[in-house]
Amino acid sequence: MYTWDELQAAADHLATKEDCQFDKVLYEEAGKQLVVLHGFHGNLEMGLAYMVQEADAHLRPDEISRFGASLCYLDNLETGECTELEECIQGFKRNLEAEQKHRERKESEEQAARAEAERQRFHGFTDNMTPIQKGRVVKALDRLLRYQGNDLCGGGVMTRAVWIEAMQASGKANVQPTMYKGKKEYRIYFPVTTEKGRKADCFIEITKTEYEYFQYLKSR
Repeated sequence: MYTWDELQAAADHLATKEDCQFDKVLYEEAGKQLVVLHGFHGNLEMGLAYMVQEADAHLRPDEISRFGASLCYLDNLETGECTELEECIQGFKRNLEAEQKHRERKESEEQAARAEAERQRFHGFTDNMTPIQKGRVVKALDRLLRYQGNDLCGGGVMTRAVWIEAMQASGKANVQPTMYKGKKEYRIYFPVTTEKGRKADCFIEITKTEYEYFQYLKSR
């Protein structure tokens, strides 16, 4: 047991020592710091304790709130020795490590969710592709274009993927590679109704990616 006078006298004495831990950053990593706040916490049964707080690394000690600070009690009121500070540092490191693992796990789960959403969106077309290949395919199929309506698909602005899916689902369109002026082209052929109400065949040039996507959908 201590008296308040004893604690005050010890606090005044320790505050003048060169090894006093006030305002000291005990550890800093990943944008966070563990800081000893200025001043002691007193307890008549336990004695004096350093107040240690976690905070963002850009904050000065005097800008850090004392609310919720950890208490590290001194082993000796004369020397100021405090082994609990090291325990506090190790606990802080463990918390940082746990937070990092949580972030990595969450990022991995989100990445897996995005991959699954993409797989479902393109019906498995991008499965087994390398990241570079997949990126190119997604960029091509996600491009928005304005399409003119026809007998198989309504018109308007939509992605290439949506348009190809609609045309393939109709069962009346077909794709075919062809040579035109010495250059290989990919075309989609489909029937249309002319202004006079007659049926006619029509084609539109498409990309190789659209051609392959159509063929993939057709083979499922």
